Amino acid sequence: MDKGAQARHLLLAAAAFGYLALTKVIFGYVIAVVIVLSLAFLVLRRRTGPTATVLSIGVLALILCVPWLLYTHSVTGRAFAWGTGGSSLYWISTPYEMEYGDWQDAATVFGNESLRANHGALYQRLEGRTILEQDAMFVDAAKNNLAQHPAKYLANVACNIGRLVFNYPFSYTAQKPTSFLYIIPNSLLVIPAILAGLGLLWQLFSRNLAADKAAVLGFLVISFGGSALLSASARQLTILVPVLIVLIAQWIHGHGLSVAANWIGRKE
Repeated sequence: MDKGAQARHLLLAAAAFGYLALTKVIFGYVIAVVIVLSLAFLVLRRRTGPTATVLSIGVLALILCVPWLLYTHSVTGRAFAWGTGGSSLYWISTPYEMEYGDWQDAATVFGNESLRANHGALYQRLEGRTILEQDAMFVDAAKNNLAQHPAKYLANVACNIGRLVFNYPFSYTAQKPTSFLYIIPNSLLVIPAILAGLGLLWQLFSRNLAADKAAVLGFLVISFGGSALLSASARQLTILVPVLIVLIAQWIHGHGLSVAANWIGRKE
Protein backbone atom coordinates (compact mmCIF):
# COMPACT_ATOMS: atom_id res chain seq x y z
CA MET A 1 0.00 0.00 0.00
CA ASP A 2 1.43 3.40 -0.99
CA LYS A 3 1.88 6.20 1.53
CA GLY A 4 -1.05 8.20 0.18
CA ALA A 5 -3.44 5.29 0.74
CA GLN A 6 -2.00 4.72 4.22
CA ALA A 7 -2.58 8.37 5.10
CA ARG A 8 -6.17 8.23 3.84
CA HIS A 9 -6.88 5.11 5.87
CA LEU A 10 -5.35 6.68 8.96
CA LEU A 11 -7.47 9.83 8.58
CA LEU A 12 -10.65 7.81 7.98
CA ALA A 13 -9.96 5.69 11.07
CA ALA A 14 -9.35 8.80 13.16
CA ALA A 15 -12.53 10.46 11.85
CA ALA A 16 -14.58 7.36 12.63
CA PHE A 17 -13.03 7.11 16.12
CA GLY A 18 -13.73 10.78 16.81
CA TYR A 19 -17.30 10.45 15.55
CA LEU A 20 -17.84 7.50 17.90
CA ALA A 21 -16.65 9.60 20.84
CA LEU A 22 -18.99 12.44 19.92
CA THR A 23 -21.88 9.97 19.60
CA LYS A 24 -21.24 7.66 22.58
CA VAL A 25 -19.52 9.14 25.62
CA ILE A 26 -17.69 5.92 26.53
CA PHE A 27 -15.56 6.15 23.39
CA GLY A 28 -14.10 9.45 24.55
CA TYR A 29 -12.51 7.58 27.42
CA VAL A 30 -11.53 4.76 25.06
CA ILE A 31 -9.55 7.35 23.06
CA ALA A 32 -7.74 8.39 26.25
CA VAL A 33 -6.89 4.80 27.19
CA VAL A 34 -5.67 4.05 23.66
CA ILE A 35 -3.36 7.08 23.72
CA VAL A 36 -1.95 6.24 27.16
CA LEU A 37 -1.38 2.56 26.35
CA SER A 38 0.20 3.40 22.99
CA LEU A 39 2.59 5.86 24.63
CA ALA A 40 3.47 3.35 27.34
CA PHE A 41 4.12 0.65 24.74
CA LEU A 42 6.33 2.96 22.71
CA VAL A 43 8.37 3.89 25.79
CA LEU A 44 8.68 0.36 27.14
CA ARG A 45 9.25 -1.50 23.87
CA ARG A 46 10.89 1.39 22.01
CA ARG A 47 9.31 0.33 18.75
CA THR A 48 7.34 2.44 16.32
CA GLY A 49 5.50 1.09 13.28
CA PRO A 50 1.98 -0.13 14.08
CA THR A 51 2.00 1.29 17.60
CA ALA A 52 2.79 4.75 16.25
CA THR A 53 -0.09 4.37 13.80
CA VAL A 54 -2.52 3.51 16.60
CA LEU A 55 -1.23 6.47 18.61
CA SER A 56 -1.67 8.79 15.62
CA ILE A 57 -5.26 7.63 15.16
CA GLY A 58 -6.01 8.27 18.83
CA VAL A 59 -4.40 11.72 18.86
CA LEU A 60 -6.15 12.82 15.64
CA ALA A 61 -9.49 11.53 16.96
CA LEU A 62 -8.96 13.53 20.14
CA ILE A 63 -8.13 16.66 18.14
CA LEU A 64 -11.43 16.31 16.29
CA CYS A 65 -13.20 16.32 19.65
CA VAL A 66 -11.43 19.40 21.03
CA PRO A 67 -14.27 21.83 20.11
CA TRP A 68 -16.74 19.68 22.06
CA LEU A 69 -14.40 19.39 25.04
CA LEU A 70 -13.87 23.17 25.05
CA TYR A 71 -17.63 23.65 25.07
CA THR A 72 -18.22 21.19 27.93
CA HIS A 73 -15.41 22.86 29.88
CA SER A 74 -17.06 26.25 29.45
CA VAL A 75 -20.34 24.83 30.75
CA THR A 76 -19.11 22.55 33.54
CA GLY A 77 -15.75 24.03 34.48
CA ARG A 78 -14.30 20.51 34.26
CA ALA A 79 -11.57 19.40 31.89
CA PHE A 80 -12.10 16.34 29.69
CA ALA A 81 -15.84 16.32 30.40
CA TRP A 82 -17.40 14.18 27.68
CA GLY A 83 -20.86 14.14 29.23
CA THR A 84 -22.87 13.42 32.35
CA GLY A 85 -22.85 9.80 33.45
CA GLY A 86 -23.78 10.06 37.10
CA SER A 87 -27.17 8.39 36.72
CA SER A 88 -25.63 5.39 34.92
CA LEU A 89 -23.10 5.00 37.72
CA TYR A 90 -25.85 5.32 40.32
CA TRP A 91 -28.03 2.62 38.82
CA ILE A 92 -25.20 0.13 38.28
CA SER A 93 -24.33 0.59 41.98
CA THR A 94 -27.85 -0.07 43.31
CA PRO A 95 -27.57 -2.29 46.41
CA TYR A 96 -31.16 -3.56 46.54
CA GLU A 97 -32.34 -7.10 45.93
CA MET A 98 -34.21 -7.76 42.67
CA GLU A 99 -32.39 -4.78 41.13
CA TYR A 100 -29.70 -5.66 38.60
CA GLY A 101 -28.12 -2.35 37.62
CA ASP A 102 -30.32 -1.42 34.67
CA TRP A 103 -30.99 2.30 34.19
CA GLN A 104 -34.38 3.75 35.19
CA ASP A 105 -35.94 7.12 34.47
CA ALA A 106 -37.93 9.23 36.95
CA ALA A 107 -41.32 8.15 35.59
CA THR A 108 -40.44 4.48 36.07
CA VAL A 109 -39.12 5.12 39.57
CA PHE A 110 -42.31 6.81 40.73
CA GLY A 111 -44.48 4.33 38.86
CA ASN A 112 -43.03 1.23 40.50
CA GLU A 113 -43.69 0.65 44.20
CA SER A 114 -40.35 -1.02 44.93
CA LEU A 115 -38.29 1.48 42.94
CA ARG A 116 -40.15 4.36 44.57
CA ALA A 117 -39.44 2.96 48.05
CA ASN A 118 -35.73 2.51 47.28
CA HIS A 119 -34.99 5.57 45.17
CA GLY A 120 -37.94 7.95 45.46
CA ALA A 121 -36.33 10.11 48.15
CA LEU A 122 -33.28 10.80 45.98
CA TYR A 123 -35.40 11.59 42.91
CA GLN A 124 -37.52 14.01 44.96
CA ARG A 125 -34.36 15.86 45.98
CA LEU A 126 -33.33 16.04 42.31
CA GLU A 127 -36.43 18.03 41.35
CA GLY A 128 -35.67 21.63 40.49
CA ARG A 129 -31.92 21.02 40.27
CA THR A 130 -29.76 21.73 37.23
CA ILE A 131 -28.41 18.84 35.17
CA LEU A 132 -24.94 19.34 36.64
CA GLU A 133 -26.30 19.40 40.19
CA GLN A 134 -28.29 16.24 39.51
CA ASP A 135 -25.22 14.54 38.08
CA ALA A 136 -23.18 15.41 41.17
CA MET A 137 -25.91 14.06 43.46
CA PHE A 138 -26.06 10.81 41.48
CA VAL A 139 -22.28 10.44 41.74
CA ASP A 140 -22.29 11.06 45.50
CA ALA A 141 -25.04 8.48 46.01
CA ALA A 142 -23.20 6.00 43.79
CA LYS A 143 -19.95 6.45 45.73
CA ASN A 144 -21.81 5.68 48.94
CA ASN A 145 -23.32 2.53 47.39
CA LEU A 146 -19.95 1.38 46.08
CA ALA A 147 -18.25 1.90 49.43
CA GLN A 148 -20.92 0.01 51.38
CA HIS A 149 -21.87 -2.70 48.86
CA PRO A 150 -18.91 -3.50 46.58
CA ALA A 151 -19.97 -7.14 46.09
CA LYS A 152 -23.41 -6.07 44.87
CA TYR A 153 -21.77 -3.74 42.38
CA LEU A 154 -19.75 -6.64 40.94
CA ALA A 155 -22.94 -8.72 40.73
CA ASN A 156 -24.64 -5.85 38.89
CA VAL A 157 -21.71 -5.62 36.47
CA ALA A 158 -22.13 -9.33 35.72
CA CYS A 159 -25.84 -8.71 35.05
CA ASN A 160 -24.87 -5.71 32.93
CA ILE A 161 -22.74 -7.95 30.72
CA GLY A 162 -25.78 -10.22 30.37
CA ARG A 163 -27.87 -7.24 29.24
CA LEU A 164 -25.23 -6.10 26.78
CA VAL A 165 -24.96 -9.53 25.20
CA PHE A 166 -28.39 -11.12 25.71
CA ASN A 167 -30.67 -8.21 26.75
CA TYR A 168 -31.28 -9.93 30.10
CA PRO A 169 -31.85 -9.58 33.11
CA PHE A 170 -33.93 -6.52 34.10
CA SER A 171 -35.04 -5.39 37.53
CA TYR A 172 -38.53 -6.46 38.68
CA THR A 173 -39.18 -8.07 35.29
CA ALA A 174 -40.43 -11.62 34.86
CA GLN A 175 -38.75 -13.97 32.43
CA LYS A 176 -40.22 -13.79 28.93
CA PRO A 177 -40.02 -16.14 25.93
CA THR A 178 -39.05 -13.14 23.79
CA SER A 179 -35.65 -13.19 25.50
CA PHE A 180 -34.75 -16.03 23.14
CA LEU A 181 -34.98 -13.55 20.26
CA TYR A 182 -31.77 -12.04 21.65
CA ILE A 183 -30.14 -15.04 23.30
CA ILE A 184 -30.16 -17.46 20.35
CA PRO A 185 -28.93 -15.18 17.51
CA ASN A 186 -26.49 -13.32 19.75
CA SER A 187 -25.00 -16.62 20.92
CA LEU A 188 -24.12 -17.39 17.30
CA LEU A 189 -21.95 -14.26 17.29
CA VAL A 190 -20.76 -14.01 20.89
CA ILE A 191 -19.57 -17.60 21.39
CA PRO A 192 -17.29 -17.56 18.32
CA ALA A 193 -16.08 -14.10 19.37
CA ILE A 194 -15.18 -15.39 22.85
CA LEU A 195 -13.30 -18.36 21.36
CA ALA A 196 -11.51 -16.06 18.93
CA GLY A 197 -10.66 -13.63 21.72
CA LEU A 198 -9.21 -16.40 23.88
CA GLY A 199 -7.19 -17.66 20.92
CA LEU A 200 -5.82 -14.18 20.23
CA LEU A 201 -5.07 -13.64 23.92
CA TRP A 202 -3.05 -16.84 23.91
CA GLN A 203 -1.08 -15.52 20.94
CA LEU A 204 -0.60 -12.22 22.78
CA PHE A 205 0.81 -13.90 25.89
CA SER A 206 2.99 -16.03 23.63
CA ARG A 207 4.24 -12.81 22.01
CA ASN A 208 3.06 -14.11 18.66
CA LEU A 209 0.19 -11.72 17.95
CA ALA A 210 0.37 -9.35 14.98
CA ALA A 211 0.00 -5.66 15.78
CA ASP A 212 -3.19 -5.19 13.76
CA LYS A 213 -4.88 -8.06 15.60
CA ALA A 214 -3.68 -6.70 18.94
CA ALA A 215 -5.18 -3.30 18.09
CA VAL A 216 -8.60 -4.79 17.28
CA LEU A 217 -8.55 -6.99 20.38
CA GLY A 218 -7.48 -4.09 22.59
CA PHE A 219 -10.13 -1.75 21.21
CA LEU A 220 -12.83 -4.36 21.78
CA VAL A 221 -11.72 -5.19 25.34
CA ILE A 222 -11.47 -1.53 26.36
CA SER A 223 -14.80 -0.56 24.76
CA PHE A 224 -16.78 -3.53 26.04
CA GLY A 225 -15.13 -3.44 29.47
CA GLY A 226 -15.85 0.26 29.87
CA SER A 227 -19.49 -0.22 28.83
CA ALA A 228 -19.90 -3.03 31.36
CA LEU A 229 -18.87 -0.80 34.28
CA LEU A 230 -21.84 1.56 33.84
CA SER A 231 -25.52 0.80 33.37
CA ALA A 232 -25.92 -0.36 29.77
CA SER A 233 -28.29 -2.13 27.38
CA ALA A 234 -28.07 -4.43 24.36
CA ARG A 235 -28.12 -1.55 21.87
CA GLN A 236 -24.70 -0.49 23.14
CA LEU A 237 -23.22 -3.75 21.90
CA THR A 238 -24.62 -3.14 18.41
CA ILE A 239 -21.91 -0.60 17.61
CA LEU A 240 -19.26 -3.23 18.43
CA VAL A 241 -20.74 -5.96 16.21
CA PRO A 242 -18.51 -5.07 13.20
CA VAL A 243 -15.46 -5.26 15.49
CA LEU A 244 -16.59 -8.67 16.76
CA ILE A 245 -16.89 -9.91 13.17
CA VAL A 246 -13.39 -8.61 12.35
CA LEU A 247 -12.05 -10.32 15.48
CA ILE A 248 -13.56 -13.66 14.45
CA ALA A 249 -12.28 -13.27 10.89
CA GLN A 250 -8.77 -12.47 12.13
CA TRP A 251 -8.67 -15.56 14.31
CA ILE A 252 -10.01 -17.83 11.55
CA HIS A 253 -7.52 -16.43 9.06
CA GLY A 254 -4.54 -16.53 11.36
CA HIS A 255 -5.17 -19.64 13.44
CA GLY A 256 -8.50 -21.31 12.90
CA LEU A 257 -7.72 -22.46 9.34
CA SER A 258 -4.44 -24.04 10.41
CA VAL A 259 -6.19 -25.88 13.25
CA ALA A 260 -8.83 -27.16 10.83
CA ALA A 261 -6.14 -28.26 8.36
CA ASN A 262 -4.23 -30.13 11.04
CA TRP A 263 -7.43 -31.84 12.21
CA ILE A 264 -8.32 -32.88 8.65
CA GLY A 265 -4.78 -34.14 8.15
CA ARG A 266 -4.99 -36.36 11.21
CA LYS A 267 -8.33 -37.75 9.99
CA GLU A 268 -6.76 -38.72 6.70
